[in-house]
Amino acid sequence: FVISAIGPFFDPKQPGIKGLENFTGTRVTPVQWLPEHDVRGKRVAVIGTGATGVQLCGAIADETESLVVFQRTPVYCIPKPDFRIPVIAQWALRIPGLFSVIEWGALLGGSLGLWFLIHTPGAVMRPLMRLFDAAGRALYGAYLRAVVKDRKVARDLLPYFGPLGNRPTLNSAFPRVFNKPHCSLVTTPIAEVVPEGVKTVDGTVYEADFLITATGFDLFSEPASYKRGRVTGAGGRDLGDFFNSRGMQAYESVSITGFPNRWIIVGPYSWTGNGGWHGLADTAVTHIVRAISLAGERGASRMEVRQEALDRFHQLMLRNGRNLKYYFTELNRGVRSYWKNADDDVPLLRPTTTLQARRAAKKFPADDYEYAQQSQRVDSIAVLNDSQVVV
Repeated sequence: FVISAIGPFFDPKQPGIKGLENFTGTRVTPVQWLPEHDVRGKRVAVIGTGATGVQLCGAIADETESLVVFQRTPVYCIPKPDFRIPVIAQWALRIPGLFSVIEWGALLGGSLGLWFLIHTPGAVMRPLMRLFDAAGRALYGAYLRAVVKDRKVARDLLPYFGPLGNRPTLNSAFPRVFNKPHCSLVTTPIAEVVPEGVKTVDGTVYEADFLITATGFDLFSEPASYKRGRVTGAGGRDLGDFFNSRGMQAYESVSITGFPNRWIIVGPYSWTGNGGWHGLADTAVTHIVRAISLAGERGASRMEVRQEALDRFHQLMLRNGRNLKYYFTELNRGVRSYWKNADDDVPLLRPTTTLQARRAAKKFPADDYEYAQQSQRVDSIAVLNDSQVVV
């Protein structure tokens, strides 16, 4: 049995920016940061304002001689609550069972909200979504005007889309970075990287000693992230070919027909948004452990999800996800989004409640899988870092 536990983020994206190799200073992506990468007293340029870029800028701004941030798409930076927990609250949290009550309350409340979002008719939900976006953008604009001194910078930091059109970041420091005299925001598109820094399309060159490309990762929800030849299954079925031709789909987010004895911990339609990444992993592992146990009970060494079970689950995801698809692909059309992929699908989010996902992991029909004794031939090969895992 093989379990793919490589997580949601694959290889760092390679920025498609001309001239990167010509830069004569230090160039680094955040995931490759080393102890010797010291920005103190340096002229630093940061390309990218996703979650990593936002957090990084707030952390290093005070150490740099100058900091220039190149922004393609604005991001919502929701103020992060940061306060001392009152003594009475500390005392209360020591009461046995109280933490579990709080956790279950959050799960139930979140599940009710998700149920409402998923099952409310589009004729009702769509106006509510438009109202939500308008109100959220107005509130965030007011927040930026309150914390950013320069009115033009505040306008440039305000997204043109709704609060969930792209992934918001819980961060209080980033907008305030631009109140520092040595920090600046550039929204003019980049033309190329030159030896001495970054050149924008208007001909301006921003000189830098240290260039950080915080341009994200290849995501698990994107078909193109699955390179052909890395994972092959029964009869030579290729996982990259499957996802690129059929779209992102997996039974209960963990299992794919044609790939026996293999499961994915972070797969298509796996995150409910309410249980967190840890809850997602726990739900997937619950399913996987039960599946392997079912094989053991039947004396089977080979099991594979039935095609009809995969199709049934995928159709449920498409049917339940209609409101989500409208929000991300129509209401916020054109936004470079964390949530949707290049096919305009939304396979990152599972359109069920967290409690429904947990129940399905424990109670899925045993007959949704086929069981057999393993033959001597090789059924599945996964190529991982130039070595082969034979299943």
